Parts: sequence; structure tokens; C-alpha cells
Amino acid sequence: MRALEEAGVIRGYHAELDPVAAGAGVEALIMVAVKEDARDQVPAITARLRTIPGVQRVYLIGGVHDLVIHVACESVPGLRDFLRTHLGSVPALGQTQTQIIFEQHPGAAVIPS
Repeated sequence: MRALEEAGVIRGYHAELDPVAAGAGVEALIMVAVKEDARDQVPAITARLRTIPGVQRVYLIGGVHDLVIHVACESVPGLRDFLRTHLGSVPALGQTQTQIIFEQHPGAAVIPS
């Protein structure tokens, strides 16, 4: 384990929280397009998103959308409020597409060689 830690393969240890058990009744993946003239703001946008309560992860992706935000909210109305309050008020963000997560199934978490 020490060798893997020193090599940077193991980045840390953490408790894995269950958002539903912690009071989040709904989880979603929100795909976000950043406006063309605001691409230089992506690092700042990502940093800001990571500080918002309920945000589990933020992914920078390629394709039609630029970001995927994994959120956990107390309810569907709470998710709607999240979208309106935290994304709708950011001028640099364009179209969003929200996918509600029904179930999660962990993968093997092993990097193929």
C-alpha cells in the first residue's frame, strides 16, 4: 500500500456516503454546455460548482456538452431549485440537460492493464 501511495496510484482514503441515507431523495446528472465565448471560464465555473452543497462530482467532458454535474437533492422540487438558483443564474452557461438517477451500481474500480 505504501508503494502505491508514494507512486500516486492511491490518492487518499475516504468514507463513502450514501446520499439517500443522508437525506437526498433524488440524484441527477446534469449535462451543461458552456457558451462559446466563455470557454476560458471553465476552470472558475468548475471550482465554483464544487463548492455548492449537493454537488457530488463535476466532470469536464468532450462532445455536445462540456460539463456533467452529479448532484444529490432532497426532492425533485429541490433539484428544480438547484437548477434555477445555481445554473440558471450563470451567464456563461448555455443549455442544460438533466437525467434523474434511478439506481447506481458500482463498477470493479480496477484500471485495466
